[in-house]
Amino acid sequence: MKFRFFAIVFMIFSVLTGCMAAESEELEPLHQLLKEMKSEAENGRMKGIDLPLGATLGEVQERYGKPKSFSNDECWTYSFDHPDTDAVFFYQHDACSQENEQITDDIQMNKITVSPSFFQITVHEKDIRKALGQPSDEYENEAYGGYYLKYRTGDYQLIFVIWEDSVNREITRVSIALADR
Repeated sequence: MKFRFFAIVFMIFSVLTGCMAAESEELEPLHQLLKEMKSEAENGRMKGIDLPLGATLGEVQERYGKPKSFSNDECWTYSFDHPDTDAVFFYQHDACSQENEQITDDIQMNKITVSPSFFQITVHEKDIRKALGQPSDEYENEAYGGYYLKYRTGDYQLIFVIWEDSVNREITRVSIALADR
């Protein structure tokens, strides 16, 4: 009788352990990718982008092609719709105070933004926290919307944005930028 009891307990434990291991194996590549992204951020780089922060607009255009357009976000100039990438590149050019100044090939990139689809993933806040721990800073951005998780990595920061009405707290944008001073 004792043998049957232990055999049944062992079988149940084995099944449960196998299920948990399968779930863990499924999440492991995502967590590994997130850790690699943070590691790249320590060097001012976005995983999958060949150029680091500080590269010039000329270098971006040489590598990824001329953008279809430029725009600005809170006065900071950015380029998008480059033929060879879905990334958005922000530059050290204040369109508000420097509006009469031309955008030149030597302006430096200070932020790179991609969507999770750039990495062919769907990622949620819980995944970020499990892989990277507590963020250095987190807040709801009332001015522009979204909930921000920032991980400072020396002179840089890796930023994950959750759209405010996301029920399952899905990440909608990932950025690498100069750290807030």
